Amino acid sequence: MRKIILRSISVLLRYGIGIGLIAYLYKTKQIDFKVLQTIDIQTACIALILSFSQLFLSAWRVKMLLASQQIFVGFWRCTIYNAIGIFYSTLLPGAMSGDALRAYYFWQCKQTSNCTKSSLIAALVTDRLIGTVALLFVGLVAATVSAKTMGLSSQSLILLWVAFVGGLGVYLLICRSHQYRWKTTGTRFAFIADASKRFLAALDLSAYPPLVLWSSVLFSALIQISSVLVIFLFAVRLGSGLDFGPVMAVSSIGFLVNALPISPGGLGVGEGSFDFLFGMLGGKYGSNVFLISRIFLFAPAILGAIFAVQLLGSRSKASHLQQSVT
Repeated sequence: MRKIILRSISVLLRYGIGIGLIAYLYKTKQIDFKVLQTIDIQTACIALILSFSQLFLSAWRVKMLLASQQIFVGFWRCTIYNAIGIFYSTLLPGAMSGDALRAYYFWQCKQTSNCTKSSLIAALVTDRLIGTVALLFVGLVAATVSAKTMGLSSQSLILLWVAFVGGLGVYLLICRSHQYRWKTTGTRFAFIADASKRFLAALDLSAYPPLVLWSSVLFSALIQISSVLVIFLFAVRLGSGLDFGPVMAVSSIGFLVNALPISPGGLGVGEGSFDFLFGMLGGKYGSNVFLISRIFLFAPAILGAIFAVQLLGSRSKASHLQQSVT
């Protein structure tokens, strides 16, 4: 009971932080809610198409990764669970909260009844990893192409690429460590070591077919480009003064900052970060651009909310019937 109370207080405090940040941005005139009136039907339709295309591409990606682990879940169910994950990521602080609940729903469905928990979690972690790597890669490519416009030196670009490739290399080495013999046999840690080796084996990217990996990377890149297109669409609409390349480069940083578990869905955090990033490049209206973009980028959360309520309702009915029978 104490843990539940502490978690509830933590969530309420983070809601307060998000609302407080939005209020501060509004008071300092960095946010103007009147910009919502500038959205026309054509622009809204394009933004919605781009946003929901991300949902379908991410569902196909996770379907492929799960199938590689001999976990066969239908495309529509993957779409539903991904939408539910977006809903909880919007409702609760941090994107990982949505991932945890998405994993729970995958674990509870009938199609995963014969799989191991480690293989399921590993596939979902790999799904998140590939998405994050694609986000960083797309941002680095954009920064490299727009280096002169952004005022980036060659040394800075080299340092960024070395950090990116080095970080990915360290991850791959850690995952490959399951192939080596661990000196834990006969010790009290043998069970933990065996479980860790199985989990790392499932995380090892070499365990996935090359076609699945490259398709997942391609889908992830398309997802990130679609997200940036939504941002750029409203950046042009509001006259931010930035071209597509710089917007793509800074959006990667803005999305990462927005995912920090500070406020629900990054409320206020994303707006503040985009305002700073746009201003750093000489652009304007970063907060307003992300404020509008947020509505469309998180639109699949509405679909997720509907399915979450339906699933909760069906499970409560099932438990009630079971109690009636017993």
